[in-house]
Amino acid sequence: MRSRNLVIFVLFLLIAGGVVASQLIFQWSPGSFVNPKPPLNISVLYSAELRAWLQPAADAFNAQKKKVGEQTVQVTIETLDDGSALREIVSGRRTPTAWIPASGIWVNLLNRQWRANHQSDLLLRSGEYGTTPMVLTPMVFVMFAEKAAVFSSGRDVDWNEIQKAVTNPEGWKALGGDEEWGRVKYSQTDPSTSNAGLLAVTLATYAYFNKTDGLTSDDLNDPGYQAWIDGLANGLVDDTPPTAQQQMEDVLRYGPSKYDVVSIYESLVAQQIKNAPGRFGTELKVFYPRLNIWSDYPFSILVGEDSTAEEKDAALLFRNYLYSIPVQEDALNVGFRPANPDVALLTNDANNPFNRYKDAGLEINIPRTTIADTPGGDILNRLMTLFGR
Repeated sequence: MRSRNLVIFVLFLLIAGGVVASQLIFQWSPGSFVNPKPPLNISVLYSAELRAWLQPAADAFNAQKKKVGEQTVQVTIETLDDGSALREIVSGRRTPTAWIPASGIWVNLLNRQWRANHQSDLLLRSGEYGTTPMVLTPMVFVMFAEKAAVFSSGRDVDWNEIQKAVTNPEGWKALGGDEEWGRVKYSQTDPSTSNAGLLAVTLATYAYFNKTDGLTSDDLNDPGYQAWIDGLANGLVDDTPPTAQQQMEDVLRYGPSKYDVVSIYESLVAQQIKNAPGRFGTELKVFYPRLNIWSDYPFSILVGEDSTAEEKDAALLFRNYLYSIPVQEDALNVGFRPANPDVALLTNDANNPFNRYKDAGLEINIPRTTIADTPGGDILNRLMTLFGR
């Protein structure tokens, strides 16, 4: 009997010890409440003009502590102009999980360079990790009201008329304006670093040739065109800003004393147009060129080996969050056109800038506009260097 009790006692100790041991192993195993798995950190490079929308969205996403598997996703976002981001990624100096350039132009340019050394694309156009447009914005011209009234009297505010104006030595006097206004001062961003600048020279070039597609090397070598585009470049106010965000800040910093006509994103004007009267006592006016190209801010997950499958899935989770209806509606309130077709552009919301600033020229349905095709990589590479020749 005594022996039997001893056996039972030993078995009890073994079972109890096993239970305690299993609990300890569970508690200290990765993902348990005592020893949770570390966060899943991802990084996203993006164009600076998205900041007003993307920074609050990223903060809200992180606060929700969304998970991939048992790991909480934390996203870090960083601004970098498109040209610099392309060079940093291609060289391997930067390895973000995802990149949001201003338009698909930069996806094509990056893949073209990446393919030359790796025989594959780094950014996919389709499939689960395929690039997805987040928001849209067209290009516009913006002018301060007094000079806009003179310029638009009897002429279109478009590329050919702007080029004529900036190359006329009599400046504003020749347009019927005040002689003391001096020359007509044009500005845009640097086409080698900024999508807005690259689109500006692309649209100007299309306008010169009266084309909507099919730009060729012969076109760019045409002496008449080269003289025309050089005239536009020589009419620039000063060194071209590297980003559209900086360009818009400078417009509101220096006003009509420095800037007469600026080619820039509609979204940035929609965000900042309210600040002009308080600084200069005059409003900004918006004009749409006859030809335009959308900037669509594609969320682009890098499919190289520098990120794990879990990190790519975390980037996908963040992308889907940005595409959700509430977050897309937030984009509309800061001047972007949501890419999600389930989000209405026409609303009764007083905060909708297309309602608030319609009298300034902002238009949901852009009049008389044709969307031009994006040129091929070889042409884009040449257009990027035009103002640096």
